[in-house]
Amino acid sequence: MPDAAVDAGTDARTPELPDEFSCGEERWDDGAHCDCGCLVADPDCAPGEGCTAASCEADGCDVRHDASGAALRPEAYSCDEATFDSLDGCDCGCDAIDPDCIGNGCTEPGCKEDACERCRDDEGEALSCEFTCPEELLGDGTCDCGCGAADPDCSDLGCPEPGCFKDMCERCYGSEGELECARGLCPSDFKGDGVCDCGCRERDPDCIASGEVCLEPSCSASGCARCFDDQGAQLMCEGWTCESEQPASNDGCNCGCGTADADCSAGEGCSEPGCLAEGCTSCRTADGAPTSCMP
Repeated sequence: MPDAAVDAGTDARTPELPDEFSCGEERWDDGAHCDCGCLVADPDCAPGEGCTAASCEADGCDVRHDASGAALRPEAYSCDEATFDSLDGCDCGCDAIDPDCIGNGCTEPGCKEDACERCRDDEGEALSCEFTCPEELLGDGTCDCGCGAADPDCSDLGCPEPGCFKDMCERCYGSEGELECARGLCPSDFKGDGVCDCGCRERDPDCIASGEVCLEPSCSASGCARCFDDQGAQLMCEGWTCESEQPASNDGCNCGCGTADADCSAGEGCSEPGCLAEGCTSCRTADGAPTSCMP
Protein backbone atom coordinates (compact mmCIF):
# COMPACT_ATOMS: atom_id res chain seq x y z
CA MET A 1 0.00 0.00 0.00
CA PRO A 2 1.45 3.44 -0.83
CA ASP A 3 2.72 5.73 1.87
CA ALA A 4 -0.30 8.04 2.07
CA ALA A 5 -1.42 10.61 4.58
CA VAL A 6 -4.51 9.84 6.61
CA ASP A 7 -7.68 11.57 5.45
CA ALA A 8 -10.47 11.55 8.04
CA GLY A 9 -12.99 12.04 5.24
CA THR A 10 -12.15 8.79 3.46
CA ASP A 11 -13.24 5.22 4.06
CA ALA A 12 -9.76 4.53 5.53
CA ARG A 13 -11.05 5.71 8.91
CA THR A 14 -13.45 2.83 9.46
CA PRO A 15 -14.70 2.13 12.99
CA GLU A 16 -14.20 -1.62 12.66
CA LEU A 17 -10.74 -3.20 12.98
CA PRO A 18 -9.57 -4.25 9.48
CA ASP A 19 -7.79 -7.57 9.07
CA GLU A 20 -4.96 -5.72 7.30
CA PHE A 21 -4.12 -3.56 10.32
CA SER A 22 -0.70 -4.92 11.32
CA CYS A 23 0.01 -3.10 14.58
CA GLY A 24 -2.24 -5.02 16.96
CA GLU A 25 -5.87 -4.69 17.99
CA GLU A 26 -5.03 -2.74 21.16
CA ARG A 27 -3.52 0.11 19.10
CA TRP A 28 -6.40 0.50 16.65
CA ASP A 29 -8.46 3.59 17.54
CA ASP A 30 -7.14 3.65 21.14
CA GLY A 31 -8.13 7.29 21.45
CA ALA A 32 -4.63 8.57 22.16
CA HIS A 33 -1.79 7.66 19.81
CA CYS A 34 -1.49 7.91 16.03
CA ASP A 35 0.13 4.62 14.98
CA CYS A 36 1.89 4.72 11.61
CA GLY A 37 3.19 2.01 9.28
CA CYS A 38 0.27 -0.29 10.06
CA LEU A 39 -0.77 -0.81 6.39
CA VAL A 40 -4.17 0.72 7.24
CA ALA A 41 -4.69 4.25 8.59
CA ASP A 42 -5.21 4.40 12.35
CA PRO A 43 -8.37 6.45 13.18
CA ASP A 44 -6.36 8.18 15.92
CA CYS A 45 -4.33 10.03 13.29
CA ALA A 46 -5.60 13.57 12.65
CA PRO A 47 -6.78 14.53 9.17
CA GLY A 48 -3.83 15.01 6.85
CA GLU A 49 -1.36 13.39 9.23
CA GLY A 50 0.06 9.92 9.70
CA CYS A 51 0.97 7.32 7.08
CA THR A 52 0.41 3.65 6.40
CA ALA A 53 3.43 2.04 4.67
CA ALA A 54 5.71 -0.03 6.91
CA SER A 55 8.41 2.07 8.63
CA CYS A 56 6.98 5.28 7.15
CA GLU A 57 7.41 8.64 8.84
CA ALA A 58 5.04 11.62 8.71
CA ASP A 59 3.82 14.58 10.72
CA GLY A 60 1.43 13.42 13.39
CA CYS A 61 2.93 9.97 13.95
CA ASP A 62 3.13 9.16 17.65
CA VAL A 63 4.39 5.59 17.22
CA ARG A 64 5.98 4.17 14.04
CA HIS A 65 5.92 0.47 13.18
CA ASP A 66 7.95 -1.78 10.89
CA ALA A 67 6.68 -4.43 8.48
CA SER A 68 6.17 -6.91 11.32
CA GLY A 69 4.05 -4.43 13.28
CA ALA A 70 6.77 -3.90 15.91
CA ALA A 71 7.19 -0.35 17.22
CA LEU A 72 10.27 1.58 16.10
CA ARG A 73 12.13 3.41 18.85
CA PRO A 74 12.58 7.11 17.98
CA GLU A 75 15.90 8.86 18.53
CA ALA A 76 14.17 11.25 20.93
CA TYR A 77 13.39 8.41 23.39
CA SER A 78 15.60 9.28 26.36
CA CYS A 79 14.83 6.44 28.77
CA ASP A 80 16.69 3.14 28.78
CA GLU A 81 16.27 1.33 25.44
CA ALA A 82 15.15 -1.79 27.29
CA THR A 83 12.02 0.00 28.53
CA PHE A 84 10.69 0.82 25.05
CA ASP A 85 7.74 -1.35 23.97
CA SER A 86 8.95 -4.17 26.20
CA LEU A 87 5.64 -4.93 27.96
CA ASP A 88 7.27 -3.84 31.23
CA GLY A 89 4.71 -1.12 31.96
CA CYS A 90 4.15 2.49 30.92
CA ASP A 91 7.29 4.66 31.09
CA CYS A 92 6.59 8.41 31.19
CA GLY A 93 8.81 11.48 30.85
CA CYS A 94 10.96 9.88 28.14
CA ASP A 95 10.60 12.67 25.52
CA ALA A 96 8.76 10.23 23.26
CA ILE A 97 5.89 7.81 23.78
CA ASP A 98 6.54 4.37 25.22
CA PRO A 99 4.16 2.11 23.24
CA ASP A 100 3.46 0.24 26.48
CA CYS A 101 1.36 3.32 27.39
CA ILE A 102 -1.52 2.22 25.19
CA GLY A 103 -4.28 4.81 25.24
CA ASN A 104 -2.52 7.10 27.72
CA GLY A 105 0.84 8.15 29.13
CA CYS A 106 2.86 11.36 28.70
CA THR A 107 6.28 12.31 27.37
CA GLU A 108 7.52 15.53 28.98
CA PRO A 109 10.10 14.91 31.74
CA GLY A 110 8.44 15.31 35.13
CA CYS A 111 4.95 14.59 33.79
CA LYS A 112 2.54 12.29 35.62
CA GLU A 113 -0.67 10.62 34.49
CA ASP A 114 -2.78 7.81 35.90
CA ALA A 115 -1.43 5.34 33.33
CA CYS A 116 2.23 6.02 34.20
CA GLU A 117 3.99 3.20 36.03
CA ARG A 118 7.45 4.83 35.99
CA CYS A 119 8.13 8.57 35.79
CA ARG A 120 11.37 10.52 35.29
CA ASP A 121 12.58 14.09 35.76
CA ASP A 122 14.58 16.12 33.24
CA GLU A 123 17.79 14.53 34.53
CA GLY A 124 16.44 11.04 33.89
CA GLU A 125 16.09 10.32 37.60
CA ALA A 126 13.10 8.28 38.78
CA LEU A 127 10.10 10.08 40.27
CA SER A 128 7.10 8.77 42.15
CA CYS A 129 4.27 8.77 39.60
CA GLU A 130 1.58 8.92 42.28
CA PHE A 131 3.11 11.63 44.50
CA THR A 132 1.65 14.90 43.16
CA CYS A 133 3.16 17.35 45.67
CA PRO A 134 6.61 18.87 45.02
CA GLU A 135 9.02 15.96 44.76
CA GLU A 136 11.41 17.41 47.34
CA LEU A 137 8.73 16.96 50.02
CA LEU A 138 8.75 13.18 49.69
CA GLY A 139 10.65 11.79 52.69
CA ASP A 140 11.92 15.20 53.87
CA GLY A 141 11.01 14.60 57.53
CA THR A 142 7.65 16.43 57.44
CA CYS A 143 4.32 14.63 57.07
CA ASP A 144 2.69 15.84 53.85
CA CYS A 145 -0.94 14.90 53.20
CA GLY A 146 -3.15 15.09 50.14
CA CYS A 147 -0.32 14.25 47.74
CA GLY A 148 -1.94 11.38 45.87
CA ALA A 149 0.37 8.84 47.50
CA ALA A 150 1.48 8.21 51.06
CA ASP A 151 4.41 10.24 52.36
CA PRO A 152 6.72 7.90 54.32
CA ASP A 153 7.21 10.73 56.85
CA CYS A 154 3.62 10.09 57.99
CA SER A 155 4.17 6.37 58.74
CA ASP A 156 0.64 5.01 58.20
CA LEU A 157 -1.09 7.90 59.98
CA GLY A 158 -1.33 10.37 57.10
CA CYS A 159 -3.68 10.38 54.12
CA PRO A 160 -3.13 10.64 50.34
CA GLU A 161 -6.43 12.01 48.97
CA PRO A 162 -6.27 15.65 47.80
CA GLY A 163 -7.69 17.95 50.48
CA CYS A 164 -7.63 15.34 53.23
CA PHE A 165 -6.77 15.94 56.89
CA LYS A 166 -5.58 13.78 59.77
CA ASP A 167 -3.99 14.73 63.06
CA MET A 168 -0.58 13.51 61.85
CA CYS A 169 -0.55 15.94 58.88
CA GLU A 170 1.94 18.81 59.10
CA ARG A 171 1.40 20.12 55.57
CA CYS A 172 -1.79 19.60 53.57
CA TYR A 173 -2.41 19.86 49.84
CA GLY A 174 -5.44 20.00 47.59
CA SER A 175 -5.88 20.06 43.85
CA GLU A 176 -4.87 23.75 43.70
CA GLY A 177 -1.88 23.60 46.04
CA GLU A 178 -1.19 23.90 49.76
CA LEU A 179 -4.11 24.16 52.21
CA GLU A 180 -4.37 24.96 55.88
CA CYS A 181 -4.05 21.75 57.86
CA ALA A 182 -7.39 21.76 59.65
CA ARG A 183 -10.53 19.68 59.89
CA GLY A 184 -13.40 20.43 57.54
CA LEU A 185 -16.48 22.29 58.69
CA CYS A 186 -19.04 19.58 58.02
CA PRO A 187 -21.60 18.92 60.79
CA SER A 188 -19.95 17.11 63.67
CA ASP A 189 -22.30 14.14 63.28
CA PHE A 190 -21.70 13.60 59.54
CA LYS A 191 -20.14 10.20 60.16
CA GLY A 192 -22.37 7.22 60.77
CA ASP A 193 -25.67 8.78 59.69
CA GLY A 194 -26.05 6.51 56.68
CA VAL A 195 -25.40 9.31 54.13
CA CYS A 196 -22.18 9.68 52.12
CA ASP A 197 -20.81 13.18 52.84
CA CYS A 198 -18.08 14.71 50.65
CA GLY A 199 -15.87 17.76 51.05
CA CYS A 200 -15.34 17.14 54.78
CA ARG A 201 -11.54 16.61 54.56
CA GLU A 202 -12.02 13.30 56.38
CA ARG A 203 -13.38 10.12 54.84
CA ASP A 204 -16.97 9.38 55.78
CA PRO A 205 -17.43 5.67 56.64
CA ASP A 206 -20.91 5.94 55.11
CA CYS A 207 -19.24 6.24 51.68
CA ILE A 208 -17.80 2.72 51.69
CA ALA A 209 -20.59 1.32 49.50
CA SER A 210 -20.74 4.39 47.23
CA GLY A 211 -18.97 5.05 43.96
CA GLU A 212 -16.20 7.62 43.52
CA VAL A 213 -16.01 10.04 46.46
CA CYS A 214 -13.80 13.00 47.41
CA LEU A 215 -12.58 14.86 50.51
CA GLU A 216 -11.56 18.35 49.37
CA PRO A 217 -14.05 21.12 50.30
CA SER A 218 -16.48 21.96 47.45
CA CYS A 219 -15.59 18.74 45.61
CA SER A 220 -18.20 16.49 44.07
CA ALA A 221 -18.13 12.93 42.75
CA SER A 222 -20.53 10.24 41.65
CA GLY A 223 -20.78 8.58 45.07
CA CYS A 224 -21.53 11.74 47.08
CA ALA A 225 -25.00 12.27 48.57
CA ARG A 226 -24.18 15.55 50.36
CA CYS A 227 -21.39 17.96 49.47
CA PHE A 228 -19.94 20.80 51.58
CA ASP A 229 -17.78 23.85 50.90
CA ASP A 230 -14.91 25.20 53.03
CA GLN A 231 -17.39 27.06 55.23
CA GLY A 232 -19.51 23.98 55.92
CA ALA A 233 -22.39 25.09 53.68
CA GLN A 234 -24.14 22.30 51.78
CA LEU A 235 -23.74 22.33 47.98
CA MET A 236 -25.46 20.47 45.19
CA CYS A 237 -23.48 17.32 44.40
CA GLU A 238 -22.52 16.12 40.94
CA GLY A 239 -25.50 15.02 38.88
CA TRP A 240 -28.18 16.65 41.08
CA THR A 241 -30.40 18.71 38.77
CA CYS A 242 -33.20 19.99 41.03
CA GLU A 243 -32.86 23.61 42.13
CA SER A 244 -35.17 24.00 45.14
CA GLU A 245 -34.89 20.49 46.61
CA GLN A 246 -31.69 19.27 48.25
CA PRO A 247 -30.49 15.69 48.66
CA ALA A 248 -30.20 14.15 52.11
CA SER A 249 -31.66 17.24 53.80
CA ASN A 250 -34.74 15.69 55.46
CA ASP A 251 -37.04 17.51 53.03
CA GLY A 252 -38.70 14.34 51.76
CA CYS A 253 -37.93 11.82 49.04
CA ASN A 254 -37.13 13.94 45.98
CA CYS A 255 -37.47 12.10 42.67
CA GLY A 256 -36.39 12.88 39.13
CA CYS A 257 -33.40 14.97 40.25
CA GLY A 258 -30.70 13.13 38.31
CA THR A 259 -29.26 11.20 41.24
CA ALA A 260 -30.81 9.28 44.13
CA ASP A 261 -31.92 11.22 47.21
CA ALA A 262 -30.65 9.62 50.43
CA ASP A 263 -33.88 10.77 52.13
CA CYS A 264 -35.71 8.04 50.19
CA SER A 265 -36.15 4.78 52.07
CA ALA A 266 -34.49 1.65 50.78
CA GLY A 267 -36.22 0.43 47.62
CA GLU A 268 -38.17 3.66 47.20
CA GLY A 269 -37.74 6.76 45.06
CA CYS A 270 -36.11 7.15 41.64
CA SER A 271 -33.61 9.49 40.04
CA GLU A 272 -34.29 9.71 36.29
CA PRO A 273 -36.07 12.98 35.35
CA GLY A 274 -39.76 12.25 34.69
CA CYS A 275 -39.79 9.06 36.76
CA LEU A 276 -42.50 8.03 39.25
CA ALA A 277 -41.97 5.56 42.08
CA GLU A 278 -43.30 4.56 45.45
CA GLY A 279 -42.16 6.86 48.24
CA CYS A 280 -41.66 10.01 46.13
CA THR A 281 -42.81 13.22 47.83
CA SER A 282 -41.64 15.56 45.05
CA CYS A 283 -41.21 14.80 41.35
CA ARG A 284 -39.78 16.53 38.28
CA THR A 285 -40.60 16.14 34.60
CA ALA A 286 -38.00 15.38 31.99
CA ASP A 287 -37.50 19.13 31.44
CA GLY A 288 -37.09 19.80 35.18
CA ALA A 289 -40.50 21.25 35.95
CA PRO A 290 -42.28 20.21 39.20
CA THR A 291 -45.03 17.66 38.62
CA SER A 292 -47.39 15.50 40.61
CA CYS A 293 -46.01 12.24 41.95
CA MET A 294 -49.36 10.54 41.41
CA PRO A 295 -49.36 7.98 38.58
